[in-house]
Amino acid sequence: MGQVVDISIIIPVYNANKYLSRCINSILHQTYSNYEVILIDDGSSDNSLDICNEYAQKDKRIRVLYTTNGGPSKARNLGLRQAKSKWITFVDSDDYVTPDYLNNFIRHNSSDIETQVIQGYHTMGYAGEENMTLYPSTKYEPHIIREGERSQYLERNNLLYNWAVWCKIFSTEIIRKHNLKFEEELWCGEDGLFWHRYLCYVKTIKYIGEQGYFYFCPKHFDSVSRNGKHRLSTQGHIIISENYKYISAELQKKFRIGCECSSFLKMLYIKNYFKAILTVEKSSTDEKYILENIRPSVSYIVPTRQGIIFWIANLIPIRILKYIYTRIKK
Repeated sequence: MGQVVDISIIIPVYNANKYLSRCINSILHQTYSNYEVILIDDGSSDNSLDICNEYAQKDKRIRVLYTTNGGPSKARNLGLRQAKSKWITFVDSDDYVTPDYLNNFIRHNSSDIETQVIQGYHTMGYAGEENMTLYPSTKYEPHIIREGERSQYLERNNLLYNWAVWCKIFSTEIIRKHNLKFEEELWCGEDGLFWHRYLCYVKTIKYIGEQGYFYFCPKHFDSVSRNGKHRLSTQGHIIISENYKYISAELQKKFRIGCECSSFLKMLYIKNYFKAILTVEKSSTDEKYILENIRPSVSYIVPTRQGIIFWIANLIPIRILKYIYTRIKK
């Protein structure tokens, strides 16, 4: 049995040779040393795998895994299965971190697995300049949100929308106890879904003032392991809808979230529910059964113009709604 480490850093790698060394070097210069790095090559067609192997030969804390290209969810899930630590954090292969990135997590919470620590980040463009156009840099006001206490902090700062899995640290025990994983059917929004599910099982969210992460965000979005050509299937929309039906109810109860955050989560549920109905391909018998069972109830009405339109559509039987939409598309 290998040495027990405190933190596993999971990094999916896909055609990342331009920035990969910068990413790995920033991790190897951490002031906190008891960690492992899990590099998962997601079927790269460049020399990213060679770079990973070179670093693994130099530092025993680095492990390299390989999988055929299946997207970031598949790669991260492989890392989750292989992690040997108490805590897990994620870094994207085109990003980098400050020397205190890991220590920021540990010094604010090293033992309570039901407390999640979240730190801020800088958003960088191509030339290293700060890029505020798509995903503005964020420095959090130190704040603790406890289960059962009403807090305006999430609402005021729209924090449930900031759903990247980097800048957050996760308990391996909670992940495995509740069988949490990234949905491999999804190539977009999978990180937010994972995080929101995770929040259903913690008791405290702790935002800290440190900014230890540098997120690379060019003006033309081209994320790790994605090429932007993937369109969600009926099953993908069902996965999102089914999960957010549970999440919206659970987080409203657990952290007493306000109207804005509650509406945001409910709309993720309802929008994807109707997208599942209105996808052009014919739904399978199982999908039709699931859609009937996750149909929105009156408690999920969102008091906005779009929410009311969705509710009116919800009064129409699914088969008729789908037929009307198909005829309009033709």
